[in-house]
Amino acid sequence: MKFPRTHFTTLWQQNSGYTTIELLIAMQLTLLIIALAYSSYLFSRNLISRWQEKIQIDEQLAVLSKTMSIHLWSIREIQEANESEILVTKFSGDNLRLRLDKAVYINQDSLSIRPLKIRDGKFTYFLRADHSNEIIQSDEPINSPDLSEIAAVQLELSLYRRNQEYPFRVFCRLLRIQPVLNSRAVDEILLD
Repeated sequence: MKFPRTHFTTLWQQNSGYTTIELLIAMQLTLLIIALAYSSYLFSRNLISRWQEKIQIDEQLAVLSKTMSIHLWSIREIQEANESEILVTKFSGDNLRLRLDKAVYINQDSLSIRPLKIRDGKFTYFLRADHSNEIIQSDEPINSPDLSEIAAVQLELSLYRRNQEYPFRVFCRLLRIQPVLNSRAVDEILLD
């Protein structure tokens, strides 16, 4: 069977390739798909980065809270107290200085709170009321005779990261342990 040559040539010339419009449309669709895939990749990477940063900040705040609580709970006697610094004697007999100066200093060491930065911080002291079990916040500087009347200490920090505020507050009631009498003193009291 013989096909006419003109008919085959006409078919081949009509389906010989794509037009410029078809190529432009195909390229635009391909670029659109690539752009959507890339933007979703960037969005998910940004979301994961923020999530990891939030976890890191929460961990740092937990470590700061635990560290400061341990140090405040170990206070036996307060030697000096003002809004930015407190010097104490711990139950172990060691001296401890907590200082706020654009960082939290424990003795001479700076406590790292990365990626957070401290904007402001202060210690607040609560004194025992004269004839009750209530404690009252001190609005005035604490003088030497009043140091023994401090019943609680509160540390307030204003932390920030990228214009996001993280208020931080640790409140600790001080333990007052009565001196233990030795056995000889107890015997003298019982004999009297």
